[in-house]
Amino acid sequence: RSSRGAWLGVVTQSVDYDLAEVFDLDTKYGVIVNEIVEDSPAEKVGLKNDDIIVAIDGHEITDNDDLVELLDERKVGDQVTISLFRDGEKLDVVQ
Repeated sequence: RSSRGAWLGVVTQSVDYDLAEVFDLDTKYGVIVNEIVEDSPAEKVGLKNDDIIVAIDGHEITDNDDLVELLDERKVGDQVTISLFRDGEKLDVVQ
């Protein structure tokens, strides 16, 4: 198996209880998108700064380690469903 899995092209920060409380986030887990890499898959599907990614293909993401692990299990070009919160709404984005 290759050590290089799929790439999303985001810089993220793990959401924890304290962060969720301070910023009144819609969830107490997941990863918040701090930056989108130009010309990345994330940019192409319209992910935005401050999106909170909570699952990929139905697998819950509680922190950055989960995100990296789930993406590493995918191959470049695989289609995935990203579940996220944006402005209080839960959305599913297919990449």
